[in-house]
Amino acid sequence: MVRYRRLTHFDVDTFVEEVLVKDGEWMPGTPEKLHGCYVFVCSHASRDRRCGVCGPAIIGRFKEEIEVRGLQARVSVSACSHIGGHKYAGNIIIFGSSVSGGITGHWYGYVTPDDVPIFLEQHIGRGEIVDWLWRGQMGLPVEDQIKWQEQRLQLNGNNLVDSNEVTLRKTDAEASVAAGTVSGPDATGGRCQENGNSASCSQKPISTENNKPKEGKLSLLEEKKSN
Repeated sequence: MVRYRRLTHFDVDTFVEEVLVKDGEWMPGTPEKLHGCYVFVCSHASRDRRCGVCGPAIIGRFKEEIEVRGLQARVSVSACSHIGGHKYAGNIIIFGSSVSGGITGHWYGYVTPDDVPIFLEQHIGRGEIVDWLWRGQMGLPVEDQIKWQEQRLQLNGNNLVDSNEVTLRKTDAEASVAAGTVSGPDATGGRCQENGNSASCSQKPISTENNKPKEGKLSLLEEKKSN
């Protein structure tokens, strides 16, 4: 990964053409090679209130956990603007290096502050996808993503995810992937919902019924950029 400085909105067209298309150099500034993982959390409140509620809470938890675990030199977290899929808030993208040395960007949805330790331990720590929250991978064709997800579900589809109280049922998950539809722990708007006059992405269940494991379907979220 590379960081480019001294860019303004006036430079975007030129930058894309010269650096991304022609693979040239950006003369105004010296590129800086980056290491570690970079987490971007959608906090675009003016685009959708749900992202404005969920984003800051998730960022706060990431910063707390990063400090407690001493990962400041390895993991960076920042707010970002709209990345698509408001109803799947909280939305995050994790950029990092793959085993082969390439750069990967994984999208996740329905993320809550309580999920942060799992991302640090599983995705960032061990390089393993957090299946039940995964939305897809940047740069990977949709067909390949579906096949990849189906392979993982065949291995892990019947595991009970205690931390999120979601049971991934293989048949349901495969049906969702095949249909190209999306449904998560709460398909009506994620887990960052308004509750009276307040909103929180870490609302706790208020009844014993809600504390029971739920049947949740998992699929790739093929969110169109028309949002």
